[in-house]
Amino acid sequence: RQAVAYAIDYEALNQGAYAGTGIAVDSPLLTTSWAYNESLNPYPYDPERAMELLDEAGFIDDDNNPSTPRVAQGALYAEDGTPLAFALTSFSGNTSVDSFLVLVQDQLGRVGFDVTLDVLEFQTMLEKLDGQTFDALTSFLGGFDASNPDELKALFTPDGDVLNSGFNNWSYNNPELTALFNEARTLPGCDPEARKEIYEQIQQILYDDLPVYYV
Repeated sequence: RQAVAYAIDYEALNQGAYAGTGIAVDSPLLTTSWAYNESLNPYPYDPERAMELLDEAGFIDDDNNPSTPRVAQGALYAEDGTPLAFALTSFSGNTSVDSFLVLVQDQLGRVGFDVTLDVLEFQTMLEKLDGQTFDALTSFLGGFDASNPDELKALFTPDGDVLNSGFNNWSYNNPELTALFNEARTLPGCDPEARKEIYEQIQQILYDDLPVYYV
């Protein structure tokens, strides 16, 4: 997932899909939130680093051609020879999203991902999201208050990993993170500074694990 982040040229996306109006982000919380972690920085565009991470993960460039899909060799979750390929699901009817998809497909292809676009009517896409039947999916992360860190618990702990009714549609589960959420919500005295420190740790873990990449 970090390789994906390093392979995406945000400035090219911003100009090509959003007419230069976008702002690079590094957290699910708004920068105006009292709990925002100011020490984070958006992942930079670094395709060389992306390829290094893919090598480390056991997806190699077996034909010395970065534009063709990498294949597994000693990867943790794929048999040797499996191509580095996935379908990217999204919704139709939005010109910015259409441009975004084509640009991301091209950028990831340059480091060895074979990305197939799966563009659906919006309701059909939501059914695929809620049913957790996608490889990767891009959509608007709406429905929650991005200034309230307490609402992130439903997105990133097993509490929200419920088919067709939860918000953790990516089935992300990090026990350390879950414990920190519980600590922050039950901290004696609800000291805001102590809670902010906990939520900063949560954001750092999410930044490193990268269950969701924000664009």
